[in-house]
Amino acid sequence: MTVRESCGLARRLAQAPRPVLGSGPLAGHPAREAAMPFVNIRLYAGHGTERKDEIARRVTDTIAEVCKLPREAVWVVFEDVPPPDWYVAGKPGQPPKK
Repeated sequence: MTVRESCGLARRLAQAPRPVLGSGPLAGHPAREAAMPFVNIRLYAGHGTERKDEIARRVTDTIAEVCKLPREAVWVVFEDVPPPDWYVAGKPGQPPKK
């Protein structure tokens, strides 16, 4: 599926009426009622809040623009992975250089 096709699908799903499921903190939230792009970003543990804020802002802006969705419909989640748990070529990662 191309980016254009997936954005079109996301737009169609976002416009379809959807029931609100559950009763968690997002129940009734407008963004919860529509299909949302969910972006999961894994990166070495240790990146600061300012860097993550900037990454999340840019990812959100780009997806919202390309898919023609409101920013509120885009979710971004960061998963911090300790370097020793991140393997490349069968070897554990090294702590980031300062």
